[in-house]
Amino acid sequence: MDVKRVGTLKKEYNKLARLFKNIDKDKRELIEGLILTAAFAYSEMDSCMLKIQMDGVVVDFKNGKQQFKQKHPAFDVYTKLHSQYLATLRELAKYQEIDGVTMLNATKNTETPIDKMVINIRDRKLGMG
Repeated sequence: MDVKRVGTLKKEYNKLARLFKNIDKDKRELIEGLILTAAFAYSEMDSCMLKIQMDGVVVDFKNGKQQFKQKHPAFDVYTKLHSQYLATLRELAKYQEIDGVTMLNATKNTETPIDKMVINIRDRKLGMG
């Protein structure tokens, strides 16, 4: 892994770790792997994106005497990593606590952290918050 990817990984890891710094120790140990997985996926996505930006989405491909165009090999890797990253963030969101409520302990009649976040954003846009 090159220096830039390590730097990107550390930066993303620290960003995510800060979001969960107030979670109790037992839950923190549970989500540590999720944070690392998300940070790794993010750093590798960044690397794939740079390759795609340099070479373009479509590249020339040679197979013996045949030459044709195809999508960049990094494009499929980027797509898979992006799906993994989003799925991992969704899992992490279940542990994010807002006003003492997490997605894991929310009931049907309880506003979940996502509900509260959406209401907060809506209220700010309407000038109510």
